[in-house]
Amino acid sequence: MFRRSYRRNFSSMDGIGPVIVYISAMLVYGICACIIPQIIPESVAYSTAEGIGFTDVNVVSRDWVFIQFTGCDKNGSVKFVVNGTNPAGKRQTF
Repeated sequence: MFRRSYRRNFSSMDGIGPVIVYISAMLVYGICACIIPQIIPESVAYSTAEGIGFTDVNVVSRDWVFIQFTGCDKNGSVKFVVNGTNPAGKRQTF
């Protein structure tokens, strides 16, 4: 009788609810982190480059994985590498 007062009946499912919620939240975050950069059109890069005076603009590449480690802002979600002619007439990649 003494042992029963200190014994709890634990189910094998105790504590699994928060784990499932955490895994689900991380999965949704991962899916959104992969989809959102893909829906940003290249026209954003063209209009930005032309807005600062570049002509003959071409998008060379598009990066969206770990762009914060390649010099982008922490709020950025996609990085375009653009090739164009600057206002001085020189070809430049930026």
